[in-house]
Amino acid sequence: MVKLLVDAYRQHAEPMQIVSGHVGREKVHYEAPPSARVPVDMQTFLVWFNADTEHDNLASSAVDAALGKALFWRTHQDKALTTWQRNVINVLFDAGPNGFEEGMSTRKYESIGGTSRATASRELIELEDMGLLIKVGAGRSTRYYLNIPGWAPATEA
Repeated sequence: MVKLLVDAYRQHAEPMQIVSGHVGREKVHYEAPPSARVPVDMQTFLVWFNADTEHDNLASSAVDAALGKALFWRTHQDKALTTWQRNVINVLFDAGPNGFEEGMSTRKYESIGGTSRATASRELIELEDMGLLIKVGAGRSTRYYLNIPGWAPATEA
């Protein structure tokens, strides 16, 4: 048992590692900086983080995106979704409002979800019926966007 240091950086000489595998056949996936370097590295990070620079918008955007995704899933937590549907919704989220070129089509859903065309079409319609997606267009031009203000094309939605 090792005594925990509270409100202090680690001070031990051994490297902190993330390791997997059997004893004698361990694989080191990550090794943290030496303990002696942590206070200096943290001070450098805090000076950078607290500075008034362009990273403020980047950090704010990342937090907003994470909170938006969490709120979306919380709002729709009662919906019974397939694994494919969840994966596709997460792909749309990760791409951002303008990141998924021309929205989600049946063909893109097939590719991402690994489904048949009929399943892709049916599941996209289900997602629209449940209020998770917004449909834009018709026929072969049908595209789906997350049902979040500003995520569908303004001229068409």
